[in-house]
Amino acid sequence: MRTVLKFFALAATVFLTGCTSGAMVPKDVFDAMAERDYRDDPEFSARIEQLAQGSAPAIVILVEEKDALGALYQVQSRNGVTTWLSADNSMIVLDHGLLTATRGLGSDLMEARSVEAASLILTMKEGHATRHYGHLNGRDEIQPTTFTCTTRNRGARNIVIGETTFRTQLMREHCESESASIKNLYWVSLNGKGILQSRQWVSPDVGMISVRYNL
Repeated sequence: MRTVLKFFALAATVFLTGCTSGAMVPKDVFDAMAERDYRDDPEFSARIEQLAQGSAPAIVILVEEKDALGALYQVQSRNGVTTWLSADNSMIVLDHGLLTATRGLGSDLMEARSVEAASLILTMKEGHATRHYGHLNGRDEIQPTTFTCTTRNRGARNIVIGETTFRTQLMREHCESESASIKNLYWVSLNGKGILQSRQWVSPDVGMISVRYNL
């Protein structure tokens, strides 16, 4: 049975169809995560409840390995980098819809970046790119992993969010490293709304999460 994450119960209709290397955290991610870590806010639960009752942008995520579904609300946005927070202390950062960091999911993604990959996906072009991921090792240091990625356009797809049908292009990103092989999927809007839905890798332990904007 699907576990509903502690944050907010959701209707069953919500989900889902179908750079530089090294260990330094990117500046945008550092700013979003560290300038103000909303998870340390003693009033974060009340804040999230307020956001949920208002008109704050929201996303729905599915942590596939845990079969856990829940909602996160936007608490910060700057230059396309958005920070999303749940009432149970989980947080993710998206850079124009691409997963950049997670906190509170378990074996978290400390950083993920690739200017080349992002450009291919957002412009719906095919090509090759290098992607850099960073995860904590046993010494609490960020251990970088470099992936070689190939992006392919899988064609037009219609997705339904709420009562609205959106025309998208499905982009598939296949990445290989010495130790792992991953496949990320991105449904990119054809009318300029960016990535509306995605399935992206977090870490070997967490696996894949699916993300959908609650438009």
